[in-house]
Amino acid sequence: FSMVNRVMPGSFELSEMLELRTPGVSFFMTLPNPLPALEAWDKLLPAAQRLAGLLNADICDDEMNLLGRQRIASIRDELRAYDRKSEVRVR
Repeated sequence: FSMVNRVMPGSFELSEMLELRTPGVSFFMTLPNPLPALEAWDKLLPAAQRLAGLLNADICDDEMNLLGRQRIASIRDELRAYDRKSEVRVR
């Protein structure tokens, strides 16, 4: 997965990281991925949660709604279905 700055151009200037102020960052992953989609999500989510905890920030979904347990379960179901479809295509 990747992370981008919500401020254009989206990159992070390493020499200025200690002074960085931004209204947000976005985590994302592209599919297909070297890992199964659900496995990649299971690596992305804890990283986002850890960063949010360190920064006292909220995690939002792709529609900018707070990410709660129900939405996490929904995303996992979507990714599980994606993995099943991908597995069928490989066979």
